[in-house]
Amino acid sequence: MLKRVLGLFASVLMAGCLPVVEPPAVTPPASGVTFGPEIRCAEPVSGFAVYEEIGQASGLDHVPDWGGQVEPFWYFGGSIAAVDLDADGDVDLALGNASRGPDLFENDGSGRFTRRTSPLASETDGRPLNGAVGAVDLDGDGLPELAMVGLGSAQVLPALGDWEYGPPAAYQTPQERTLLNSMAFGDVNGDGALDLFLPTVGRFDGQGPEVPVPSVLLLGEADGFGSPSDLTPASGPGLSLAATFTDRDGDGDADLLALSDRPGLAGSPSAFYRNDGVDEAGWPVLVDDAAEVGADLLANGMGIGSADLNGDGALDYCMSDSGLMRCLLSTSDGSYYDGATALGLQPASSYGDVRWTGWSLGLDDLDNDGSVDAWVGASGFPAGQYGSDPMMSPGGVDAIWQGGPDGLFTDRSEDVGFAGDSHHYGGAAADLDGDGFLELVLVGGLERPKIWHRPCGSDGWLEVELIGNPGNRSGIGARVEVAVDDRVLIQELMSVRGLGQGPSSLHFGLGDLDAVAWMRVAWPGGETTLLEDVPTRRRVTVTHPDLLR
Repeated sequence: MLKRVLGLFASVLMAGCLPVVEPPAVTPPASGVTFGPEIRCAEPVSGFAVYEEIGQASGLDHVPDWGGQVEPFWYFGGSIAAVDLDADGDVDLALGNASRGPDLFENDGSGRFTRRTSPLASETDGRPLNGAVGAVDLDGDGLPELAMVGLGSAQVLPALGDWEYGPPAAYQTPQERTLLNSMAFGDVNGDGALDLFLPTVGRFDGQGPEVPVPSVLLLGEADGFGSPSDLTPASGPGLSLAATFTDRDGDGDADLLALSDRPGLAGSPSAFYRNDGVDEAGWPVLVDDAAEVGADLLANGMGIGSADLNGDGALDYCMSDSGLMRCLLSTSDGSYYDGATALGLQPASSYGDVRWTGWSLGLDDLDNDGSVDAWVGASGFPAGQYGSDPMMSPGGVDAIWQGGPDGLFTDRSEDVGFAGDSHHYGGAAADLDGDGFLELVLVGGLERPKIWHRPCGSDGWLEVELIGNPGNRSGIGARVEVAVDDRVLIQELMSVRGLGQGPSSLHFGLGDLDAVAWMRVAWPGGETTLLEDVPTRRRVTVTHPDLLR
């Protein structure tokens, strides 16, 4: 398998990289692009630096509120959305609770936080809304709405400004007492408004294993979301904890990857829905062809990350699992194979007898050297046991891998002080202090959040922020390509992935480059924006062409 990965990587490089990185034939915009000031590190640290945990010192005094309720397998705790909630240009935090709405923390721009009042203390069907928390601007005013999921219901709170939120709009699942632990936003029918997908963890009756039920899709409308509709994988209903919309084939519409959970119980692998447009009624035609393209993994998928790991110009998808990582690597015919082990993306053997289980996952350039790194927030259980209550089982070990220019990864968890025992479920990578280097925030169900901070370095970077049309102001689903020497770096803007959500911007590490030859934004729906000779070490804001006409 290793030879196959390296062979594919090498074949891409040998197949004529220079023509690939020539600027696309798109006229650069005359307006709609702004560049922030250049930011250089005053005392740069080279290499893959040691991290320092500064959560409590930064004012993050959150401790999850359980409200006296702990029920196995339907709430894990530790959800996070790291998003600019007040539209002041820095990343704030929303941290989930078990018995009420999320705790909100305002960033002063330097990475120090002040607690804001939780915007909701509501229950549905006698159970709190306690799955993932998300933050997405649905009405185009620049302020993200808050979204939460729980038992049989999702709620969306409109942002009013000044950290105030209006009454929630609730959306019930077709089947009562359906377990919801996550959500995904994307424009699946191409009408310019974000839609909402709710992966289900089955139906909960309090008596034993969950009963698999279909997942739920709600289409965006002018005043919220429409009626929920079932969405069932080709193999039948299963359990799912995480999903994301993604344009896997580069045709401009949103496909849908829904991970499986406990396939031994539910018998259903991961689903990958190909978007074939809309029918006569305007409903999206989604075809689960995961088995045909090699994406039907039998895995306990909890977190999702994407990047072009093999350099072929198509996105690859990594997911956390129990005991292993899994990565769907793309091939030239549009199919996938699992290449995580060949890439080196497995936890080190020194983790002992803990059954390592990864949760939130990211593929991010943490040292800005131009090669994607990887991180996972983990929880773990004794070998051979899952336990009736995962919150009370021994902790796992968080993991971090350094990516190299050859496309392979090396476990650096212990080297950088990251490999501590944990019960971390939610996580996000974000530049909290504005120095151009990413912090990692990990959140659990029974402990204070951790902010892992690394000192800044000398390598270049770009933070790309998008301003989309009103129904999708953050530009979720947009793909950004950046030309770096003889490569093209590719990222896609996603929303909630499992129990974690990162900022509504894309971060590129660029090594020692002071400028990149070109950068292209492929917006949902097919519009493109091209920038040439782009200076680095700064934020770049790009506005959708429709807003400039």
